[in-house]
Amino acid sequence: MQHPIHFHGQRLIVLSTNGVKNVNPVWVDTVLVSKGDTVDILLEASNPGAWVAHCHILEHAESGMMLPFTVSKAD
Repeated sequence: MQHPIHFHGQRLIVLSTNGVKNVNPVWVDTVLVSKGDTVDILLEASNPGAWVAHCHILEHAESGMMLPFTVSKAD
């Protein structure tokens, strides 16, 4: 099963999946992660505030695939 992982308030670029370089990097806010995959991302955390990252499959988010994160203002 695939997991569409979404980062609220930020954007990211997928750098590689399972060690294979992404040849078409574009800014997105959601990355599709398949079971057993490792995805390397560059997260541009430039939007200050309290946010959440979660799987877009609601049953998965409700089962714990959700995490809060905070982006602090740059000095």
